[in-house]
Amino acid sequence: MHNAFILITLTIGLNSFQTLGSQHTFKFRKDHTFKVAQFTDIHWNNNSPKCAQTIETINLVLATEKPDLVVLTGDIVTDLPEKEGWLAVADIFTKAQMHFAVALGNHDSERIILRDYIFDLLKDNPWFIGEKGPNLSGSGNYTIPLQNADKKSIAAVIYCVDSNDYPKEKRLKGYSWIKYDQVGWYRKTSDSYTALNHNLPLPSLMFFHIPLIEFNSIVGKETTIGTKGEG
Repeated sequence: MHNAFILITLTIGLNSFQTLGSQHTFKFRKDHTFKVAQFTDIHWNNNSPKCAQTIETINLVLATEKPDLVVLTGDIVTDLPEKEGWLAVADIFTKAQMHFAVALGNHDSERIILRDYIFDLLKDNPWFIGEKGPNLSGSGNYTIPLQNADKKSIAAVIYCVDSNDYPKEKRLKGYSWIKYDQVGWYRKTSDSYTALNHNLPLPSLMFFHIPLIEFNSIVGKETTIGTKGEG
């Protein structure tokens, strides 16, 4: 999968209800927008001379767009030494004083470190807002609620979901997928937010690495932007 940067600006109508507990508080701007910068497939190699160029590119995006949140969506550190690589990537956002979240990809745990360890490694960073989440398939299934501008209610929800890495079934090849227990967690969590919003579903975005099979149905259409280079 190729390196990519995506900028997303949410414009949301605001609702009023009780706020779910959250370690960090994110809110919409006074113009009712919330900007997310998404970086994916960085494939960081801590020994590569290209690291400086990657840092420069990311810092340029952050300085130009001034996002409210950064989401890293997988295949972030894919070469040894992995621990040092993750700390180096985290340092980019620490120095920029930018909160960042992580949804893991299929290549993030191919070598030495396990998926859970990545979240253990980053949890003490004051700018990291991700978490391992409940006892589900994968690691890093969690929500980021967004409050309205006056912090009186939740106006939208961001979901981060681990699409896992490779199938454990030997007869299956290729990449893995979001599992049934994760789907059940999403439904239950979404229902909880809906119940607090006078039974009206909240606007939401979900970030994950491996595309759903349903994306095949939009390939080649005039309204589709981008290319499909893998199965």
